[in-house]
Amino acid sequence: MLTTKEVAAKLGISTGRVSHMKRDGQLTPVSKKGNSDLYDETEIEKLMNERDNQHVHQDLIESLLTISKRNSEIKTLNQENFELTAENKILTLHTSALEGEIKAHHRGVAGLVEVYDKKLKARKISKTLALANLIAIIVFTFLII
Repeated sequence: MLTTKEVAAKLGISTGRVSHMKRDGQLTPVSKKGNSDLYDETEIEKLMNERDNQHVHQDLIESLLTISKRNSEIKTLNQENFELTAENKILTLHTSALEGEIKAHHRGVAGLVEVYDKKLKARKISKTLALANLIAIIVFTFLII
């Protein structure tokens, strides 16, 4: 048999809480010793086991909620990773296309430079021929005179 104070100490609660539990029907005294109620120790042990089971149950629920939250976070991160991978593939395609356009542009510019160089060479040759013709005319003129 346990007194109200012993029950409170064993359960880790106040004596006032023990009285509330008695009033609410959660605890039933088996007898009285003076002004103090006496409780069956096996009933108190049973109540302690129920409380321990409730704490274990609550811990399990909290763990499951934490796992569920982390799974949701992982799912979100996986989705973001998928989207970034898709964006990366699109950017790679755009980069490849731009590289192709740049190479084509370089080829076009190189072709224009080549044409320009040929025109310059042709002009130099034309000027050289014109100069040679002029020299020939001058020489021929001097020869005739």
